Amino acid sequence: MSRARQGAKIEAMSKAKVALLGASGFAGAELLRRLLRHPAAEVIRVGAKDHVGQNVAAAHPNLEGVTQLVFQDLPAAEAIAGADFVIMGVPVGVSLEVVAAAEATGARIIDMSGAFRVPDAASFERYYGSVHPRPELLGKFVYGLPELNREKIRRARFVASPGCFATTIELGLLPLAEAGMLDGSVEVVAITGSSGAGAVATATTHHPVRANNLRTYKPLEHPHSAEIVATLTAAGGRLSGLHFVPISAPLARVQVEPDRKRELPY
Repeated sequence: MSRARQGAKIEAMSKAKVALLGASGFAGAELLRRLLRHPAAEVIRVGAKDHVGQNVAAAHPNLEGVTQLVFQDLPAAEAIAGADFVIMGVPVGVSLEVVAAAEATGARIIDMSGAFRVPDAASFERYYGSVHPRPELLGKFVYGLPELNREKIRRARFVASPGCFATTIELGLLPLAEAGMLDGSVEVVAITGSSGAGAVATATTHHPVRANNLRTYKPLEHPHSAEIVATLTAAGGRLSGLHFVPISAPLARVQVEPDRKRELPY
C-alpha cells in the first residue's frame, strides 16, 4: 500500500483518545513528542503536579507552538475520563489509583512505573520496600517488551512498561536464554545517564555532584532485578543468580527544537 493510501486509511479511522499522566517529566516529553504527531492518536489530557495551568512548553521547550494542551492536576477518575488509552509516568501509589479508576471505565492502561512489572508480590515487597496493595492485579498486566510480547501487548487491557535497565539487559541476553545458552550466574554492570534519574534534582543527581563522576547505586538490589530474572527465566534461561551493579554517569539526552519543515518520527 502506498504512503498516501496508508495515510488516507488512518485519517478515515477514529483516533484513539489518550490521557498522559505524569507528563512533565523526561519520559512525558518524549511520549508527547511522538503522540502529538501520531496520525492515529489524539492527546486529550496531560496530567502533572507541576506547571499546572501552563502550556506543555513550560516544561518542554522543544514543544513550543506544537500544541495548546495545558498541564492539569485532577483526581484519577477525572484525569482519565473519555480516554481510550491511559499512559502513566507517575509514582507507584498514583498508578494504583489510576488503575482502580480505569477498571470502571474500560480504558486501556500502559503503566511506566514499577507497580506491575514484577512477577509476584514477594518480589515487589523486597525490591520496592512495601507490601503491594493490589497483588491480584500483577498477573493481569502484560510485560510490555515488544520484542518478546508483541501480540500479547496488542490485545492487552493492561501493559506494564519495562524498566530502562531491564529493557537493555533483557534485549542483550534474551537470544542466549531462548537458545538454552544462559546457564548459571549472570553478572551485569550497566550505566545510566542523568536524564534517567528524572527531571527533579536530588542530592545525588544534580550537576555539581554528578559532573565528572561515576557512582554506583543500589548494587545487587536494584528494583529492575526481579523483572530481569523473571523475563530471562521464562524465555528459557537457567539463572542461579543475577549480580547487577547500576552506575550513574554524567550523560544527558539532549532535547532539540522540532523541525517545523517536516513531520517528526513517531
